[in-house]
Amino acid sequence: MPHNAGTLAQLNTKARDRSCSPPILNRDDTELTDVTVVSGFYAAKRRRRDVDGHHQVIPDSARKKQAAHTSLSDLVDVASLAVPSLGAVLADPLISLVDTACVGQVSSLQLASLGPNTAIFNLIFQVFAFLSVTTTNVLATNSIQAPGISDKERKRRLAFSEMMLSYTLCVAMMLGLCIIVFLEAVGPWLLALVGSSADILGPALQYLRIRATASPAVMLVMVAQGACFGQQDAWTPLKVASAVAIINLAGDYYLIIQRGLGVIGAGITCPVAQYFGAIVFIIYLQRMGRRDKGIPLSWQGWPRLAAFRPYLGVATTLLARTLFTMCSYTSITAAATSLGTPEAAAHQVTLQLFWFLSFVPEPLSMAAQSLVARDSSDPARVKRLTHLLLNLGLFAGIVLAAIVAFIMTKLSWLFTSDAAVAADVGQLVPQAMCSTLICSIVMMFDGISIGSGDFRHLPQTNLLGWLVTGTSLVIGRHLKGGLGSVWWSLSLFFATRLLWHVVHIYKHWTTSAFGKYQRPGHQEVHAIA
Repeated sequence: MPHNAGTLAQLNTKARDRSCSPPILNRDDTELTDVTVVSGFYAAKRRRRDVDGHHQVIPDSARKKQAAHTSLSDLVDVASLAVPSLGAVLADPLISLVDTACVGQVSSLQLASLGPNTAIFNLIFQVFAFLSVTTTNVLATNSIQAPGISDKERKRRLAFSEMMLSYTLCVAMMLGLCIIVFLEAVGPWLLALVGSSADILGPALQYLRIRATASPAVMLVMVAQGACFGQQDAWTPLKVASAVAIINLAGDYYLIIQRGLGVIGAGITCPVAQYFGAIVFIIYLQRMGRRDKGIPLSWQGWPRLAAFRPYLGVATTLLARTLFTMCSYTSITAAATSLGTPEAAAHQVTLQLFWFLSFVPEPLSMAAQSLVARDSSDPARVKRLTHLLLNLGLFAGIVLAAIVAFIMTKLSWLFTSDAAVAADVGQLVPQAMCSTLICSIVMMFDGISIGSGDFRHLPQTNLLGWLVTGTSLVIGRHLKGGLGSVWWSLSLFFATRLLWHVVHIYKHWTTSAFGKYQRPGHQEVHAIA
């Protein structure tokens, strides 16, 4: 008898013996045994579990129900974090999008002047986005509502969180004031650096100087949002962001459309809306603290550098990633602005639409950072979450790409009354769709990488994307590819990041959340989860 046949016979014999004489187990033992019965053409796999000392066969239908329940539970976990976060994430790009739509009804020249400003403000505010992430981490990891902690530990956590919230709000205000001074001093140079021509420099500088006054409010809102997320409150940021967007829309309609103030009206509306949001956040946090439902707000003295030292390593990594990303956007905007006023206006419309919709998958990325880090001790659940999030990212990318195509071909009149600009916008549909789809997938990879602690490659990924983008822009200019080649460069930026993610996962399969997932370390991830 061949060796394989003998093995099969032994398996059949053992299976029959086990089915007739189940093993004797202790009452407290839990055993999961896979018994495989092999026949000539098929193998039937039965899972058994111990229930009060006896083995019970779990039917296939029950296993399918359990799997469906698990998938639904994972989806609910993701949605509970992602849905409320959506409004907070979309607040700033929504304001810029409304500004673009209203100014575009007044003047193509003023519309073109918003493009360089968008690049500058996006760069500045994204650089300091780590304030929100750090605040969320500090309050969440020192939650006073955590089960099982003693009164002494609760008091310690409360004092530490109160100190950190005070320090971070103080730092946010100082950074906002520094941004105002910086933009006032080097505003004209920055606008020229990103490609502003002489004809749009005047209105662009007007908008920049007025909107810069909103910087302290924007910094405070970042910290306040982080404080809410850290205390498991995702609905308050949604409510405040909705109110800010409504105020901005009303102000833009009155000052830009009715009063004809153009970019000046857009510049005035932004600080008003942002300071309203900051005041509401501060009042809310104060009331929650007084009612013992949150972290109290109190003056803890000037911030000490040592208080932020534990987070500088992670902050540096995320900061480098953001800088390379925003440098890519700035390079693309500079290349588009240098082509002329109609092209710059078309680029502004397309970029604002893309920029706004690219924030839609961000809450899914935030959910990935939180859930993957939270469940790091359960590799099976981490794998389920990574596959679920990637599928959601792909689905979101497809839907958003379709929305981009529809708006750019059918609704471009919402953003500009200039037929030439609208025609240029219509020619960028393939590039915008491609960039939107790939961007959504890349954001899922970013979030999963951060949540799993395998994020040190992110700055390299974005640096490589920036270099590829710059090379593409140079080649496109040499070949006179126009605005279309500029936007293909943006698609290449995201495609390069996606490819490098895949390469990194392949090279680090044992530590990847998609592979064997042996978590490389906990401390660094703990600081951003």
